[in-house]
Amino acid sequence: MKKLIPALLLLLLAATACRRPLYVAGDAFYSAILHTDWSDYQSYDPDGMTVWFFPEDRDEPSTRYTSAYVREMRFTLPSGHYTGVVIDYSPAEYGRQEFIDMDRAETALVQALPSGTQPDSLVGLYGPGCWRGSIGDIMASTGLYEVTSQPEPMALDTLHHMKVEGGEYGYYIPYEERDTYTNIVEIQHYYSHPVTPIWEMRIRIFVKGLPMIYELEASLAGLANGRFLALNQPASTPCLLSITDWDSIQTGENEGYVNMKLTTFGLCAGQKPLKNIHTPPEESTSTKQPALIADWSHAQPIQPSDLRLNLRFLLRDRATIRYYHYDVGELIVSDDDALVLYLELDRNYPGFPDLPHVEPYNSTGFDADVTPWTDGGDVDIDM
Repeated sequence: MKKLIPALLLLLLAATACRRPLYVAGDAFYSAILHTDWSDYQSYDPDGMTVWFFPEDRDEPSTRYTSAYVREMRFTLPSGHYTGVVIDYSPAEYGRQEFIDMDRAETALVQALPSGTQPDSLVGLYGPGCWRGSIGDIMASTGLYEVTSQPEPMALDTLHHMKVEGGEYGYYIPYEERDTYTNIVEIQHYYSHPVTPIWEMRIRIFVKGLPMIYELEASLAGLANGRFLALNQPASTPCLLSITDWDSIQTGENEGYVNMKLTTFGLCAGQKPLKNIHTPPEESTSTKQPALIADWSHAQPIQPSDLRLNLRFLLRDRATIRYYHYDVGELIVSDDDALVLYLELDRNYPGFPDLPHVEPYNSTGFDADVTPWTDGGDVDIDM
């Protein structure tokens, strides 16, 4: 009887195998292939890329792939509809940005990080009235963002409604048909053309008394602190940007311009400039927009109070400080195709900086009063 048991088990397994094929994982099986062309972003390929897939037809978290192969990525996903987000590099390579809430397409956000060195008081640095908006308590040491080195250059593309077919056998291939899997599984191909979502901000300010400047610090309050990746739109939360790198151009004996450039995520969601530098709104017939610019056709024009420019001049005596605050939302113009925002306070702008005349600081580096030397007579010194 004991010898019959193994034989019966073998017969049972053989019968089962006849009714149900043995399945194995297909080493060369992929649900889809993503082809990426970086030429719209830059002239060379990045060192890596990251892709998130967000399910559109079921409540599940995203799936992430990071690869050093940037021209083509093969991946497996359950069948369904997806939103795909492609960025250059790995999220860990962005030193001044963070990627948060990446489980859902509605919340996936890249956001500027606050400055590592916060002042004791923003009001103390930029003077009263340096902020308009919901940044919180401006008396506290919070809310200041550096922009001279961030946001880093970035590429982004979002692919909506990607339909991934599961194939006849899902992820597994019958053993006897392993060499013919391409006949039963249809592989989808998707194509991505990432472009930059990062705006450049150019600021030019006319100053009377330009030679009086020793140091200029500034901040711009009201631009977006991040961008929603899958939604292709900037965040609605504003931030306070620190501006420290300026160039100056003297156009007269006592006057000239200060200029600077910075990178930013642009205006907050729902805002658009009052005009474009190329065509006034009343004459514009073009609807051309860069691939990642949010649809501004239903957006609200940016108001003067939406952006506040704060200037802090330390004059050449290194003691006199002058503060200036301007509501500049209505001065913003855009160059949509180049992703550039322009802001200019020219000599016709009321209240442009008019700096008083001061004498230069003592170049010896020490100008404190001292008691003058006097003849005090001979003094004995013990040796």
